[in-house]
Amino acid sequence: SQALDLNPGYVKALVRRKEARERLADWQGALEDAKQLALPPAELHRLSTAAQQKEATDRQEAMSALKGLGNSILSNFGMSLDDFAVEKDPNSGSFNVKMK
Repeated sequence: SQALDLNPGYVKALVRRKEARERLADWQGALEDAKQLALPPAELHRLSTAAQQKEATDRQEAMSALKGLGNSILSNFGMSLDDFAVEKDPNSGSFNVKMK
């Protein structure tokens, strides 16, 4: 990255950074580098798919951790998040939380 800061057109450094980001599973960074390199659409699609899958997995893990935290707090009161339902109001777009 430092070499690219000094010389943004340094293709060899950009290729190596893209490859390093792929090995580190930094799919979004690898995709950005691939776009700068103007790689074939198939390669861009592969990196884009991997980035979307990683984002979905990260989001699912974060929600699971948050649900675990919520359940640990609510367990002190004999409740869990499964005792509640969230409904979206179609008119205002707001959410309502109700006990089941």
